[in-house]
Amino acid sequence: MQEQRNSVLQPKYATAEKDVTPRPNAVFEDLPTEILIDIFTHMGWKDILNCRKVSRRLYQISTAQSLWMFIFQRLSTELLAPPILERPIHAYTAKELEHIVFRRISSELAFAVNQAPRTQPLDCPKVSSMGDDNFRLLQGGRWLLVTSPHPDMLPGCVYVFDLDKPFRQDFHCIIDTGDRTPGARWLIASDIDKDAPSLTFNVCLVPGSTIRSFSRDLASAEFDNDIYPNTYMHDASVNIHVYRLTLNGCGSDAVLEAHKLRTIYAGLQLFTGDNLILCGHYLVRYIYDARYTKRRVEVCNWFLSNSSYSKSYINSTGLKRPSFTLIRDGRLLIINENRISLYELSMPPGKTVANAMLQPYWYREDVRNPEGPSRISKAYPDLRTNTTRATVAFSDCIYGMLIPNDTSDPWFGRLCAGDLLVSPKIYLGINKTFDQRQLERITTTFIWPCDKDEQDGSLLIPTAERLLVYPDQLPCSFGPALLDEHSNRVFFAGSYIWYIIDFAFN
Repeated sequence: MQEQRNSVLQPKYATAEKDVTPRPNAVFEDLPTEILIDIFTHMGWKDILNCRKVSRRLYQISTAQSLWMFIFQRLSTELLAPPILERPIHAYTAKELEHIVFRRISSELAFAVNQAPRTQPLDCPKVSSMGDDNFRLLQGGRWLLVTSPHPDMLPGCVYVFDLDKPFRQDFHCIIDTGDRTPGARWLIASDIDKDAPSLTFNVCLVPGSTIRSFSRDLASAEFDNDIYPNTYMHDASVNIHVYRLTLNGCGSDAVLEAHKLRTIYAGLQLFTGDNLILCGHYLVRYIYDARYTKRRVEVCNWFLSNSSYSKSYINSTGLKRPSFTLIRDGRLLIINENRISLYELSMPPGKTVANAMLQPYWYREDVRNPEGPSRISKAYPDLRTNTTRATVAFSDCIYGMLIPNDTSDPWFGRLCAGDLLVSPKIYLGINKTFDQRQLERITTTFIWPCDKDEQDGSLLIPTAERLLVYPDQLPCSFGPALLDEHSNRVFFAGSYIWYIIDFAFN
C-alpha cells in the first residue's frame, strides 16, 4: 500500500522506465544566445510572452536587458507619445524596462476597449476656488504644478505635487517669482528639455489679469500700437519668467528642483488668455486688451531673449478666440475664424532674430461651421514619416494633419466623426479624446490612415474608432481635464477634492 501511494504522488517522469530516453530539446532552443535575442526583437509582445511558457532557456532569453532596451526604443518610435524615463535608459534594469513597456501598452489597450479605468481620490489640501488654468500636469503624469490665489498659497509662487504618492501632501513651493500682486492670475506652460541627460522640464510663467473688472481702465484707456491699458497692476511692467525643473533622485525618493533661466521684460501688460504654449525654444500666447479691440497671437524665442522681448505676431480677426499650437521649429498652426493656416518665422535678409516675422505658407478656408467650437491638439513629431502630426477638431469632425519638416503642403484629412466635441471640457489628443459631462466620462479613440497598414502584430497598439460611456459618482471639475498622453493618466479637480484616473489593466 505504501509503495502504491508513493507511486501516485510522484510525477510521471520519476516513475518512467530507466531505458526511456528523455525528449531532446528543440533545435530552436539550442541556437546561440545572440541569435535568439535577435529573433525575439522581431516578435510582437504577445509572442514574447508565449515563448516564456516553452522552456526555462527561452524564459531567460526573454529577460535580457538588451532585448528590452530594443523593445522600448521601438515602442518610442511607434507611439507618438512614448513613455517618459526619469533617468538614462542604460540605468534601468531589464525588469524595470519590461514593466514600463507593458504598463504603457496596457494603458493604450484599456483606453481603446470597454475597460473601466481606475479612479483614485487624492488626499491633498482642499481648494475650492481654482480654475483649469491653475494646474499644469507635466509630461509623464507624475508631477502636478499648481498656482492659485488661495490663502494658503503665496501669490507669484508655483507649488508641486507628486501624484504617485498616496499619502497627504502639504503645499510645497518650488518656484517663487517674488511677485506678490494680490489676486493675480498666473498662467503656466511646460515642455520637456530633450537636450538634457536626465528628465528636465522647462516651465514658463506669465502673469495674467487681476481678479477685478476691466471697466476701471476703460475711461482713461488709450490704444496706440503696443500700448494698452494695464490690467495687471497700475503703471507696472510685466516679466515673463522661465525656469528649469530638474529631477533629483529616482523612484519614490525623486524630487524636482527649480533653477531660474531667464526673466524677459514684455512691456506693459495685456490680458493673456488661457492659451499659453511652450514648445522647445519658442513660446506662444494669445493676448488682448480690455476693450477686446486689439487681439493677436505672439510667438517669441525665449532661449535667445535675455532682457528684451523680441516677438513676432499676427492679428486675430473676428470675435472667436483662435485655437493654435506650436511646432518645435517655431512654426505656428492656427485656426482663426473659418481659416486654418500654417505660419513660419521668416527672417528678412541681413536682419537678426528680433526682426523675425510670421509669414503664412499654407491655409485652408471654410473648414468648419462658424457657430461650432474648434480645438487643436499638441503637435507630436513622427520619426517614421519624418513629419509632425496634429489633430484638429471641429463641431462636426476630427481631422488629422501630417506637416512635413519643410514648407511643403501638409496632408489634411478626416479621422473620425466629431459630433461629441460640443462639450467645452473635452480634451483632444493625438489619437484619442477624453470628455466629462456631469456624471459621465466619454473616451474616443481613432486610427490614422497611415497607421492602418502597419498593425501587423508588432508593438504598435491596435485601436479602433470606439466610444465608451461609463457613469460614476465623481464630481464635476472646475475646467477641462488634464490628460497626459505619455501615460494616459487623467487629472481633474472637483469640488473640494482632486482625482486621478489611470487607464490600465490590472
